[in-house]
Amino acid sequence: MKFLHNILVLMLLSLACSTISCSGTKEQETLNCAEALMESHPDSALIILSTIDKGQLSDKNQKAKYALLMSMALDKNYIDTTTFDVLQPACDYYIEKGTPDDMLRTYYYRGRIFQNQGDHDNALNSFSKGLDNPHLTDSLTIARTLVAIGYIYNELFDIDSYVSYSLKAADIYNGLAFRNQELDCLFKALDGAIILGNQSIGDSII
Repeated sequence: MKFLHNILVLMLLSLACSTISCSGTKEQETLNCAEALMESHPDSALIILSTIDKGQLSDKNQKAKYALLMSMALDKNYIDTTTFDVLQPACDYYIEKGTPDDMLRTYYYRGRIFQNQGDHDNALNSFSKGLDNPHLTDSLTIARTLVAIGYIYNELFDIDSYVSYSLKAADIYNGLAFRNQELDCLFKALDGAIILGNQSIGDSII
């Protein structure tokens, strides 16, 4: 049943892609379709990206976009990767020539790979570099990066930092009206406050 669903989704999305007014190539239109679906239907985005012939990607910018989108799709579909085989073209291009948000997303997924490897130091370094720009506008990735940093601090038993980063992420999710994510971060912060015995923070969260 899931196979038939995926086939139907792919057919519909292929039709949608063909109607997009775009000066780029067919591959660019397909990338745009995948990007548009990434948040709401990451499984469909992964299916679309899997249809792209990487040999037809025209330049380094397009290859970087494919690499970043595929890394996003894998992560959102809970397919953990521990190598940079997929993401590397994005690292090579966006870290030098990308917009602040391109760089942030690249550093975030770079950090996620280090996280999957159990390499806390390089993960924290990547996440921190991604956030180290005053011109970021991608609030959702900022929040996700803060959550990832908080998770590492929890693993390192630095509960004060865990609570702090969870609250920062919760505040951003609140502004985006992402209620489930906001509550998840608040519960994490509350757990940390209880561990610390910090009634003041606990009461403020409640």
